Amino acid sequence: MVGDQSLTYKVGQYGNAILSRYPIEDSSYTLLPGNKETRSMLEVKIKVGSEHVRIADTHLGLSKEDRSVQLARISEKVANYDDPLIVAGDFNMELDSFPFKIEPTQLTNVPLRADVKSTFVDGKRIDYIFTNRKNVQSSWAIPTIFSDHFPVITLIRLGSSVRV
Repeated sequence: MVGDQSLTYKVGQYGNAILSRYPIEDSSYTLLPGNKETRSMLEVKIKVGSEHVRIADTHLGLSKEDRSVQLARISEKVANYDDPLIVAGDFNMELDSFPFKIEPTQLTNVPLRADVKSTFVDGKRIDYIFTNRKNVQSSWAIPTIFSDHFPVITLIRLGSSVRV
C-alpha cells in the first residue's frame, strides 16, 4: 500500500491510497493546483508478470475552476507513458462537464456497463477509470453503505496472462 497527504486536519489527514497485490516498484505524488483546497495525484509503478503498469489515483476539487487546472496538470504528467496506464478516481463531475476532451489517443474512458447508471449516491457518475489500453470492455460499480461513492471495477487485459 502507498498513500499520500493532500490535506492535514486537526483530527487526521486526507489524501489518496493505492493497494496492490503486485509489487509496487516506485511511487510518487503530485500536489495539484487549486484555490479551494489542496488535492493530489498518487502514482505507482507495479510489476504484473513481466510487464510494468502505471496507476494514478486522484480526487479532484469541488470547484469547476480547480478541476480544470487539476485535469490539465494530470494530462501533462501522464502524457508520455508507454507502459500500460490506468488513471482512476473521484473527478467530481460528469463526463460531459469535463473542461476539455481527453485525447482518445492518450486515454480512453472505461464505460460503465449498461445496467450500471451511477457511481455516486445521487445517481450521477463522477468516478472514472481511464486507460491507454485499447482492449477494455466495461466497468461496474458496487453500491455500498460505507461511502457515498461506489467502488468502480474493471478488467484490463495486458500482454501477459496475469490479471490486474
